[in-house]
Amino acid sequence: MINQRISLQYYQGQGFINSLHPITKFLGLVVISFVLFFISDSILFHILFFVLGIILLKVSGYSLFRIQGGRLIVLTTIFIALIQLIFVKDGETIFSFGQIHINDQALFQAVTVSLRFIAIIIFSYLFVLSTEPTSFVLALVQLGLSYRFGFSIITAIRMIPIVKSEIIRISFAQITRGVSYKFFPIKEFLQSIMQFLKVVIISMIKRVNSLVISMEGRSFGLYKSRTFIKEISYSAIDRVVIVCEMLLIPFILFWRLWP
Repeated sequence: MINQRISLQYYQGQGFINSLHPITKFLGLVVISFVLFFISDSILFHILFFVLGIILLKVSGYSLFRIQGGRLIVLTTIFIALIQLIFVKDGETIFSFGQIHINDQALFQAVTVSLRFIAIIIFSYLFVLSTEPTSFVLALVQLGLSYRFGFSIITAIRMIPIVKSEIIRISFAQITRGVSYKFFPIKEFLQSIMQFLKVVIISMIKRVNSLVISMEGRSFGLYKSRTFIKEISYSAIDRVVIVCEMLLIPFILFWRLWP
């Protein structure tokens, strides 16, 4: 898998991350994001979580540069760091190059902000790559979320590839009919885009209407609760990981507020 391009979607696997309960992984993502924003003045924790994310990504069999959008994320991280180095003027100057002066505070901001950004993206990638959307929504329903909302989430997720394929099909059909998408002249380009969007919206409305009729024919939502074929349970490893995640927040608060 490492030698080919990896789409940003769920992949079935037997690794440690894949074996965790969806709520365990989602809670970990929330906790890590909270910690990174709360301890914005600590380079150590930013480096620690960044390295941890890279290790988990590698152990799971993925490479950041092979994942869809991974290279763009790395370039964006570098751009964020450069912006901090150029425009933050506080602190003492540690390096000068012509009219550009880099201060210690600018360097600190560049490291923390860029690492925070890429670390959260990496853990988000891990969550998406290792979590089946249906299982995640089912886990939320088991926690008390209405199955009507759960079905809405699953439907929205499953409509994404349908919309993508529909856009490709309509674009080929439009080009076959002689529609041009050249940027100039701008007026004709805007007219072509508006016509294209109109056709896509009409196509999606037809699909939604078919889905609504199908759901009404099956009396979806008639009962307040329903049973499921698949039950997702917590393992002993999940309980240990959740306890560690919950202990991380008071630990960070204690460390942050310690005089």
